[in-house]
Amino acid sequence: MDEKIKSVVILFLLLTGLAFATSPAAAATIEVNDETALKSAFLSAVSGDEIVLKNDITITTGGSINLKAYWSTAENVITVKSDSDAERTITGNADFKINLTNSNNNTKLVFENVVIDGNGKKGGIEIAGSHPLLNRPRNIKIDGAQIKNFNSSGFRIDFADNIFLINVTAENCTKTGTSVFDQGNGAGISISNSSAKIENSLIKDNIIKGYGNGSGVYAREATVEINGNTFIQNNTIISDGPNAGAGIYSIMGTLNISGNTTVLKNEMIRNSNEITLGGGV
Repeated sequence: MDEKIKSVVILFLLLTGLAFATSPAAAATIEVNDETALKSAFLSAVSGDEIVLKNDITITTGGSINLKAYWSTAENVITVKSDSDAERTITGNADFKINLTNSNNNTKLVFENVVIDGNGKKGGIEIAGSHPLLNRPRNIKIDGAQIKNFNSSGFRIDFADNIFLINVTAENCTKTGTSVFDQGNGAGISISNSSAKIENSLIKDNIIKGYGNGSGVYAREATVEINGNTFIQNNTIISDGPNAGAGIYSIMGTLNISGNTTVLKNEMIRNSNEITLGGGV
């Protein structure tokens, strides 16, 4: 073969290979029908992928369902959805949490027709860094998650920045505090050492038993915005000690409530003569 033609062919092959290597992978549909497949899907999904629940899933082994680490300037969008218009449920027969750690950045996790039912176990959705200054999760959006019936905070955010909870539900979650040193803060949503925004969400029927504050939303050393059509209602503290804010409690931080946010029928029930303050906020 003529050397000039050979050079052109080689150059063409190199450029073609480079194009394939740099092109993003096509979005995939990952079908899951049990706990093992669900955990594997979360660990392998890349931006644009859809994790499709083919049936209701029961969590029996438990532990963390870890989303694949992602750190980029572009938004990484993962969707978890039912295989039909009917809801699919992920139910806990063991403690379990959906976990976004300090390895996640610029990630949007979308839930469509999926209910996460703790069934009285501990867990929920956790967005948490491991250090107050280093490797904090940033720019995380949780959209459409329905969390209920956990014996812990439905959503826990700690050492994280610019976190959005959009169209989420935190319902009928319970925390128990045994003393002022072991408080059950934030049954619905707990936010500490972070910045977060809650939009168009429903936080209802959450309960703190004993010592604790903020049955609906608890914020400590945090900047929190609550806006849109957010409803915080029927959250209760059944008190054995000093408590405050059955609906919302914020301390050593900034709280901004705007839009059509409604704080309604949140209640403090006193079992002792200790101080209780602020059924709503």
